[in-house]
Amino acid sequence: LIFCFVPSVSAFVFRAWSCKAYVVDADSTTYIEYMRQDASVQCHTKEHDSITKLAIFLIVLWPLGSLVLFTSLLVPCYKALHTRTPTDLSRAAAFLHREYETRWYWWEAVDLLRKIVLTGVVVLVPEERYFLRLVTATLICSFYAVGLAVATPYKRYEDDILAVATNLVLLLVFLGASWTSLFDAIEEQDPGEGTAEAILGWPDTDAIVIPMAVLVCAALAIFLAGAFVAARRLARIPTIRLVSTKQQPELTLHKGQTWH
Repeated sequence: LIFCFVPSVSAFVFRAWSCKAYVVDADSTTYIEYMRQDASVQCHTKEHDSITKLAIFLIVLWPLGSLVLFTSLLVPCYKALHTRTPTDLSRAAAFLHREYETRWYWWEAVDLLRKIVLTGVVVLVPEERYFLRLVTATLICSFYAVGLAVATPYKRYEDDILAVATNLVLLLVFLGASWTSLFDAIEEQDPGEGTAEAILGWPDTDAIVIPMAVLVCAALAIFLAGAFVAARRLARIPTIRLVSTKQQPELTLHKGQTWH
């Protein structure tokens, strides 16, 4: 449940601070903000404050609570994993660390933090600074993709490739959204003058969206092909594998044992 619903629930809860501004009078610059989730609630009122207080409680309970839960389960597993002497806790928490190399056993908590930030915390940036939202998300994806490529935390090589690929695709999506937003903002400030085309070099947003979509599909295809080739190459190497998982057995020492 945590794996499936933390990102979506986090995004929903953080939208309590997402407001949309409406012009009160066409001849004035006065705005009134209403919640995107419920247009009947005006932002920065007592009713909205009560909703945000509830949202803070839910954030502590679910997104942050899930992160604390993951961390509290993984930290005590350090000795058991590094000495290869499994405990009841390390076995119970295997769903959090079994896909990762021993030195990166805590990576699942890092990945959960990334998901919470991208789906929730970024929403806290004011809507009028939407470009800052996209830049923040782009930087997070960039750092995380570099971290994945350097650390290669997964036990399976193809998992490392797929993880890097999906993050690079997400990075391309954020870059495309940033350029599209920048183009629209320039056009809105100086409509019909061709200023956006003169600055950015493309005539309309379609010139950004279509190439980016093609690039995303091509990147996915290349990385999937690379993962397939790598998996086939590794499969040809003679190794002892378990019939149940098709993976190499993890040799562990039970309490009191010295040799396998």
